[in-house]
Amino acid sequence: MGGFIQGGQNTTPSNPKLLCLWCRGTGHVVNDCKSTRWRPENDWMSSKARQQMDFTAAWNHSSNQPLICQRCLDLDLLGLLNSYPPWTTQVQLSDAIKERHKCIRRLGKVGTIILQNDCQLCICLFAMTPYASSADQEILFLPDWTIVRISGETGIVLDSEEQRQYATCLVIALDPNPSITISTPVLAHRSDALCLLESNLESQRTLGGRRIKQDEIDFSIIKEWLFTCAQRHDSGCRPLFTGELQDVHLIDVESRLIVNHPGHECDYVALSYVWGEVAQQRYRLGDRVKDIPRTLEDSILFTKKLGKRYLWVDSVCIDQGDHAEKEDQIQRMRSVYRGAYVTVIAISGHSANVGLPKMSHKGVCQQMTCCINGQRLVGLMPTLSQQVWVNPWGQRGWTFQEARLSPRCLFLSDHQLYFECKALQWVESLDYRRSWAHTLSVASNPTTSGFETWMIKEGGSGCFRHSDSRRLANYGYPVNMYTQRRLKYAADALNAFTGMLQAFTDMYPKGFIQGLPIEDLDWAMLWRSHNPSKRRVEFPSWTWAGWEGGVWHGQPLDHTKTRRFPVPLDIHLVRGSRLECIFHTKPGEAVHGTGVCFAIQNDPIDRAAQQRLSDSVFRIDDYTAGLQSKLLVIDAVCFHFMLDFGKPRHRVREKGVLGLFEVSVGKTTCFIKIQSTDGEISKFQETKKSFILIARDHAKGFIAHHLLLFYCSDHRGIVKRGTVLELLVPLDELDILDELMPTRRRIALM
Repeated sequence: MGGFIQGGQNTTPSNPKLLCLWCRGTGHVVNDCKSTRWRPENDWMSSKARQQMDFTAAWNHSSNQPLICQRCLDLDLLGLLNSYPPWTTQVQLSDAIKERHKCIRRLGKVGTIILQNDCQLCICLFAMTPYASSADQEILFLPDWTIVRISGETGIVLDSEEQRQYATCLVIALDPNPSITISTPVLAHRSDALCLLESNLESQRTLGGRRIKQDEIDFSIIKEWLFTCAQRHDSGCRPLFTGELQDVHLIDVESRLIVNHPGHECDYVALSYVWGEVAQQRYRLGDRVKDIPRTLEDSILFTKKLGKRYLWVDSVCIDQGDHAEKEDQIQRMRSVYRGAYVTVIAISGHSANVGLPKMSHKGVCQQMTCCINGQRLVGLMPTLSQQVWVNPWGQRGWTFQEARLSPRCLFLSDHQLYFECKALQWVESLDYRRSWAHTLSVASNPTTSGFETWMIKEGGSGCFRHSDSRRLANYGYPVNMYTQRRLKYAADALNAFTGMLQAFTDMYPKGFIQGLPIEDLDWAMLWRSHNPSKRRVEFPSWTWAGWEGGVWHGQPLDHTKTRRFPVPLDIHLVRGSRLECIFHTKPGEAVHGTGVCFAIQNDPIDRAAQQRLSDSVFRIDDYTAGLQSKLLVIDAVCFHFMLDFGKPRHRVREKGVLGLFEVSVGKTTCFIKIQSTDGEISKFQETKKSFILIARDHAKGFIAHHLLLFYCSDHRGIVKRGTVLELLVPLDELDILDELMPTRRRIALM
């Protein structure tokens, strides 16, 4: 066990047993490494170096003869694993990390820590520690509840004795990590974790570790998951047959023929995958499927082993050479995925030629393990959230709605199986059989909030189960997530989200215009860019679909009172030879279902609303039909002013505020709040800019004016959307808005 001394100092830098956390090689520590660049932290678990780690010897080694160095024995990991974490929320864990709680083990700094390849636990620590961004980062060992591995990145509140019977797992965090704004507990849980095998747990604890089948897919556990879901959960987890499915084609896996959907309830498997740069074949009804990519071939065999007859694959079941059929089938995507018995998601493959893990694709990652004092510890593999973030499937735009719309998703990765229905999440490395959350059923629901809502509280929101009773948040969260993904063809920006919009029709019966809900059109127009975005000219500038890149959806401070301070705003579409008003608010007039409306005395905005439209001449015939379809004609109060960013107050990225600046309007101190990061911000101080007042909100003694920048794009008077910001004015000094010359105008926005 040479090379280990108290404090983790390296006394034998040429020791061939040493493991380096930078290059991931042997013979030295990080401070002696010749590598020249740091890698992104999230890349480690999917890296070739991690996938090539072999734990066969550790699995075969007798648990009574541990190969553990003295430093690792002194960590007393069994003590941690057999105790209960002293926190019940992820916020409390964040505070504990800052305060260096006594339960948190300090392993040393990345640059000098000694890890050696003849110690089973050192090898596990090496496998768990993500790529670092600095040699000075400290490696922390954190105990936490195993339920957090499947509850989703916001975790759950363990507020009952039953919930606090879950097992403890150990995760690693790097601190500090200034280059990443994600919270430390979330980052720690995305990577691997160590846990006692379920059989080694004390009798009252549950959700312990489970050994994963290394060389084949475990169909027995898949069938158990599906059976448990069918027996215990409500209709939200069950496939739904709709009339639209009668015009959908399926693969009969027995005959391999393309057939019509039987026209009644039937179990079919849907496939979600990444096609990649693979030659596309054309199949029609009655064709026999042959010479298909490996992932599709494996999916046919997978469907047979699951005991089902039919399989739906987009590239085969939709005639790729028939444009009309493709357009028709795109409108049926909600029904296709909502009607599937289960959607199989090939989450790791970068193309259709890769194959499914543990079928034709054998390059999978081994589950880590070690033994301490006769106790077997096993790795829990990365969380599903981590898999979604780093794998090609999670970067593809089309796949987002495929998972969100499916009642039950089975994820096949290079690490393990994951199953998520509308109620819960399962993973192959955790033994769920005695889990309190996994034994709950519809009959055990004590609330009136609905089964799915209750289960999200008890087991977390997982990866794709996010649900919110507030319609604007329920719409906005999927938009946030979807827009971070990539599309091969810009014209598909709405096509790949069509199924989601269809799913929102119960909340928004008036429908959508270019992906924005008509009932909340004001707030929906206030989306903000994560980063400077590239235009998609196929869509107008006022919709998020018109820009490539992630967005935050617009939202008020209080979702139950979306229009406490209504502003004068009329939004029209061009219909034939006339304007049709699709959205209307005005001061002092409450909007149905949006909460209490407050009027402001002597309000400059109210006075501006009484003005005659300064741009009232609008000739529809001046615009071609193509332009008319992209226009919003807006009657609103507009401001015209130049901003001074000379007095920044703070920059707090983790709270979503990219910038807060103190500005003077007359002699009154006001504030400008910027969450968007598009390129127009840098030009604000050059000249005066024009803004549309879209919405108002109340914020701790201030009225927040949500403003949309616009600028002329051509001689016809059409304007385009710029960035979004908030002007915060003291509530008792709103009269200073007269300094900004509020004017009622008609704007043709494209």
